[in-house]
Amino acid sequence: MKFKKRQQISNITFLAALTVIGIILILTGLVIKEPDRQAIKAAETIQGYRISTPLSLDMIKNVATSSIEWDATIEDGITSVTIETAVTESDTEIPTTWQIATNRGSIPSIEPGADLSYKYLWTKQTLETVDPDITPQLHSLTEMIRMEARTEGYRISPEFNLSGEEGEVVKDSQIFWQANERFDGNIDVKVNVFSEGEWFNEKEVVNGGRIPGLEPGKNLSGAKIQTKTSFVGGPDFYPILENIKIFVELE
Repeated sequence: MKFKKRQQISNITFLAALTVIGIILILTGLVIKEPDRQAIKAAETIQGYRISTPLSLDMIKNVATSSIEWDATIEDGITSVTIETAVTESDTEIPTTWQIATNRGSIPSIEPGADLSYKYLWTKQTLETVDPDITPQLHSLTEMIRMEARTEGYRISPEFNLSGEEGEVVKDSQIFWQANERFDGNIDVKVNVFSEGEWFNEKEVVNGGRIPGLEPGKNLSGAKIQTKTSFVGGPDFYPILENIKIFVELE
């Protein structure tokens, strides 16, 4: 009895982007090599394995999520495919300790928030059968690591002239804005008011709240206002500011 020999092909692709790091390892047609005939007679289970070329994780400074998934042809009770991974600081020394991965689960030893600088990901594929005429096949294996990449920025608006007729005085003021935000992406707004010949320091405002520097009784002669919008977001969501509205009621 012998295994059917098949051609073994492997492809490795490394993808990198500003906010997402993907590591994809694809193995096609991996089968157990023909074992020694004496080994077949001596053992009920026939096993073969392959260790992939280690992949450098050096670009990943802050892990967001990881995943591992594979597609295999097996027959319950007869054949099996086991995937194990290891993360080490060497790309030449084969790991001595491996962790078993779960299909469609996270990659063992890679936790959210981890810094993978100077680390390498090793993957071991083990195929077993109790029938030499039935060979398990590993068609594809995909490993992905997403890097947490937060982005910050701000925009300062042009100056808006609030000056009207001489002697106009503020009765009340309010600022409103509409924005698409959520827990992992938000917007903050500050205002800077020029009044009575000088700019006030930037003040953070509350949506729907009164504008600092435009309190009741403030003279609007020569008054101007600027807004500063700051945002934090990514890698999955970026907030969007739709509009800002400023209301000044006069006495």
